Amino acid sequence: MSAQQDALKGFQESKEQGFMATEILLDYGNALALDGRGEEASKVLGDALSSAREQKSQPQIATALSYQGDNAFYRGDMKTAASLYADALQTAAKTGDARLILLTKINMAKLAVQQGKFAAAFGKLQGLGEEAESMGLKQLSIKCQVYRGEAMIGMKDYSGAQKELRSAVLRSEKLGLRVLQAQSHYQLGRALEHSGKAGEAAEQYQEARKAAEGVWKEAQSGAVRNRSDLAPLFALKS
Repeated sequence: MSAQQDALKGFQESKEQGFMATEILLDYGNALALDGRGEEASKVLGDALSSAREQKSQPQIATALSYQGDNAFYRGDMKTAASLYADALQTAAKTGDARLILLTKINMAKLAVQQGKFAAAFGKLQGLGEEAESMGLKQLSIKCQVYRGEAMIGMKDYSGAQKELRSAVLRSEKLGLRVLQAQSHYQLGRALEHSGKAGEAAEQYQEARKAAEGVWKEAQSGAVRNRSDLAPLFALKS
């Protein structure tokens, strides 16, 4: 083997190792963010982003930005989340990775729901949910459904929201997606409460709290209770 071939092999091995190291950082940082350990997640994901940029890996850069956006979202910092999600979408668009692009678009849409842009978000989530379903991405499809239901509540379409969220409850329970199960029960409770069905709403809130407690037990971290998207569920009376 020539010196040039040796150098090329060494470069390729180094690149592969760098890629895998970045993947490990991304997975760990995302896990910390999901557990509500925001400060720890911020450092790890910052390291992951730096590593991805060193490797010039656009998919990993987009993923790191997306996870950082999620971490800001969970901490209730919607302004920072918006900036990071926008950067993630811009970078993802360069990769041609359909799943990554879809994920970043969903993140932008869920943020729009939190910002009260219900009609615009609903329209986007409808198409994004269908795209996720066509790609076999059930979890993302259900996530779109939950946020569509929340948007419909914002638009005062309580009947439509109930239908959408009952479906999300069944689908998330079937797949054992505890976070989405908890969120869909909670939003269904809100839709029922707005419809004057206090008794049924209370039942859904109880189920939401129960599912949220399951998330807490799996996370084994009290910090998960502080996630902005889960805190209202833990605040429900048991």
